[in-house]
Amino acid sequence: MKKQIVRISAIFFIIVIVIACVGCSINNEFVGTQSNNNGNVNDNSNDGNNSESTTNNVAPQKNYRHGISYELSEDGSYYIATKYEYVNGVTQYSIAAELDGIPVKAIGENAFKELNKGNVSFEESCNIVEIGANAFANSNITDISLPSTVLKIGEGAFAGTSITSFDIPSGVTEISAGMLANCDNLINVYMHENIVSIGEAAFSNCSNLKKITIPKNVTSIGDRAFYGCAKLETIKIPNTITRIGDYTFFDCDALTEVNIPKNIQSIGEYAFAFSYSNGGSHITKVTFENGSMLEEIGQGAFKNCIKLLEIQLPEGITEIKKETFYECRSMIKVVIPYGVTTIGEGAFSQCKELKESALPETVTYIGDSAFHNCQSLEMVNIPSDVTYIGAYAFAYCKSAESLCLPKGITEIKNYAFCNCSSVSEFIIPSGVTYIGDNAFADCSSITEIFIPASVKSIGSGAFARVHSNSMALTTVTFEEGTLVDSIGDSAFSGCQSLAYINIPDAVKEIGKYTFSGCNSLSSITLPSELTSIGKHAFSSCVNLEEIIIPDTVTSIGECAFEYCKKIKSVDIPDGVQRIEEKTFYYCEELTDVKLPAQLISIGVNAFGFCGNMKEIIIPYNCTRIASNAFGINFESVIFERTDGWVASKSESNKYTELNSSELANPTVAAQYLTVNEYYRTYTWENTSVDEKN
Repeated sequence: MKKQIVRISAIFFIIVIVIACVGCSINNEFVGTQSNNNGNVNDNSNDGNNSESTTNNVAPQKNYRHGISYELSEDGSYYIATKYEYVNGVTQYSIAAELDGIPVKAIGENAFKELNKGNVSFEESCNIVEIGANAFANSNITDISLPSTVLKIGEGAFAGTSITSFDIPSGVTEISAGMLANCDNLINVYMHENIVSIGEAAFSNCSNLKKITIPKNVTSIGDRAFYGCAKLETIKIPNTITRIGDYTFFDCDALTEVNIPKNIQSIGEYAFAFSYSNGGSHITKVTFENGSMLEEIGQGAFKNCIKLLEIQLPEGITEIKKETFYECRSMIKVVIPYGVTTIGEGAFSQCKELKESALPETVTYIGDSAFHNCQSLEMVNIPSDVTYIGAYAFAYCKSAESLCLPKGITEIKNYAFCNCSSVSEFIIPSGVTYIGDNAFADCSSITEIFIPASVKSIGSGAFARVHSNSMALTTVTFEEGTLVDSIGDSAFSGCQSLAYINIPDAVKEIGKYTFSGCNSLSSITLPSELTSIGKHAFSSCVNLEEIIIPDTVTSIGECAFEYCKKIKSVDIPDGVQRIEEKTFYYCEELTDVKLPAQLISIGVNAFGFCGNMKEIIIPYNCTRIASNAFGINFESVIFERTDGWVASKSESNKYTELNSSELANPTVAAQYLTVNEYYRTYTWENTSVDEKN
């Protein structure tokens, strides 16, 4: 009996203990955080701890207060604010100074990123040392006052916020990359003298930032640091800086003057440039301090500085790179120092007011479009040691009166001197082997051109009139022994004053439109080895009276001699099998034409409106005569083969057989082919089998 009583007592004791433990647990679950009526967060937990218990005074790994989560550092010496939690009605998040006697010293990465409502403050005596990357990025905070203890602010920490003013704590020595980027409302930034570097894109696209003073101890400014600061009016760069990075002040619209300290050794790509879509930079003056150590100016550094008036580059640079001063349309003068060897592609292109640009004798390379469209450039001295002049290099330099080509060049590139309309003389050096497309097109004041024997090829439109109202070129002389074997399309097109040209014997092809519109050309001797005459090659040579086509020619393009109104006779070589459309169209004085024995076809209007032609012999091998091939009212047409001819409209399968005996009569045949409107407008084809084959 006693044993049973002992057992029951033991069981009862155990039940009491269990109930007591459960009760404690239930009570603890009701201890937590609740928001008060003031929009702040109340914390009812003991000493700020969450549900994690402390044992033997060991701080919990995670903690929570006022809507902010904290985590213990790896060494357990401090807490890090890691994340905010949205609590309905809360407008102020306050970062704790300490939790359980352990200080809060850091704000973690992304901790308050994209905080949409409320601001963030710090408890009194808060000793935050570090703020992590993107800690407040893209949040709606409008104002924040950082503790003086902060030593490090991570990349993008306040990027995209609504902050209007920002005071960087004195302990911070480096402004990290993108720290305040895209802060559209930011007007003022206060930096202390302890700062030594400004990171990449640190203030990029802060579109309302008007003024900034860079501390005197700063030694480096990263790429794009002030990119897109459209209202930035003044900037003072300290002497401690040695490099201005790429795009550092790109699209800084309000910037008007720039002083480059003497210790700057390089200016990065597009450093002070402006995007064309926004109109152009308002920089009017760029000065370099005496004793400048500058060695490099990057590509496009001052591109689209449309109000820059003049610039004197310091000694020490050796290259003016691609587009360095592109579209500096107000610039009148540039001084290029001795020692520069290269003028890069588009370096001064579109500098329409540039009048003076003396190139030092050290220059050996002038890139593509280097001075393209410098319409006011009056004097151009190309140094004697230059070996390369690029395409469009001096194109549209309309005011330049003299251009002396250096002896060292071997090619004149495409459009190199196009529309240099005031230059009256070009002397092509004896070493040149190639004259490029449109190289001297629209050089309307040139009267004579001498082409040396070294030239092997002349490009399309090389001396053509394209946009000019008139061309003064009268004489083109090829040196004896010239190796040119082809003359490009439109090479002399529109040279209405051209009266003489001696085409070299080596030329085998005359391209399309080569002499089109050469109104003053009365006679021309074609080379003995010529094989091809291109489309429109001599069209509208209205004063051309005589043309002898060599026997070597096998191809004559359509419209080749159209509107050559004074040609009286033409003997087409036997090797030509087709006379193309409008080849001799409107040759009004043409009377005598001999067609080749091997001719197969005659094109539409091949001899259309040749009003003085009265007779023609159609060779035996000819099997096709297109509609309106000849003029009207011929007196005699002799068909060497009269049988097998049919006439039809090109769009119809129906055809009419022509009577062989009638075609045997030259007068009747002339009526059918050139008078009768029904048959004259039809295409004639011969369907008989050639018995000779």
